[in-house]
Amino acid sequence: MLAAIKTYVDSLPDQFNTISSDRKMILDKLAAHISSRLTEKQPVNLLYVCVHNSRRSHFGQVWAQVAATYYNIRGIRTFSAGTEVSAIHPNTVGALKRAGFEASSDGKENNPVYKLTYSKDQPEITCFSKHHEDPSIPHTGLVAIMTCGEAETECPFVPGTDYKASTTYEDPKSSDGTARMESVYDTRCRQIATEIFYMFSQIKTN
Repeated sequence: MLAAIKTYVDSLPDQFNTISSDRKMILDKLAAHISSRLTEKQPVNLLYVCVHNSRRSHFGQVWAQVAATYYNIRGIRTFSAGTEVSAIHPNTVGALKRAGFEASSDGKENNPVYKLTYSKDQPEITCFSKHHEDPSIPHTGLVAIMTCGEAETECPFVPGTDYKASTTYEDPKSSDGTARMESVYDTRCRQIATEIFYMFSQIKTN
């Protein structure tokens, strides 16, 4: 794991006590479902969903993949999607780079594909905006995790889902173009990472 990422994620357990009890209850149930599927040797495909698939859902996909590696939990793949297609926002990529990721893109103006590196020993994480029915997403063994309330309203059912959880977050979009922008994105990035790492710490593989 890249040194900067390792330093970042090593600090996350110290923040588990900032997660509310109500929030932990949701995350514990999600961890229990994932644990049961892994015990049964069933595939687990985590799909983080937000309307435009441009900010919070990408944070979810990326940190879940890193957490699976960090806790050495095999059999998990992570994805993100939306109810509409837009593009991963540059501020999202910026926050991830400040957290320690190395990022490159294919340079397309509309909906670029980003490759994020967090370890020299692990595959890159591919990020781009897509609809939840995009063919790149497997539609079996899906665990749909809603990261915004609008997605939950607009997307009450995701094909192939056997479990749905709601872990909504305030949209950092409200800070775009302000002096607080980087701070807000970094805070949301860390909040999502902390909750995901807490959830993965509760997964039982035996």
